[in-house]
Amino acid sequence: MSYSSLTSPDHEVAEASKISEKSRPSIGNPAIANCKALGCEYRLDRERLVIAFFPDGNIREEWSFYVGKCGQKYSYCAKHGYKLEPRDDGKDLYSSKYSTCTLLGKSRKPT
Repeated sequence: MSYSSLTSPDHEVAEASKISEKSRPSIGNPAIANCKALGCEYRLDRERLVIAFFPDGNIREEWSFYVGKCGQKYSYCAKHGYKLEPRDDGKDLYSSKYSTCTLLGKSRKPT
């Protein structure tokens, strides 16, 4: 079947599917965005893992930082006087494990 034989809406879908991966809109990696927003550097290693470089010289995987397993003193929570609390209840949009900020028994999810 050629594209010219498709109905108009189908033709538009077929044409849209030809768009290269680079030009398709998408959301970025939230773990990388977290690193950048909090002043950490990051880069890809040879195995295409993203590595976060903390100001104190520690080097960790960016998702470990996102979920609160490392770099707690560089987190949004610490920078704003909250305590970092890891969670694994699946309520985060990007990961089943994540961390929230707590203060005086109340929670605030980092933005």
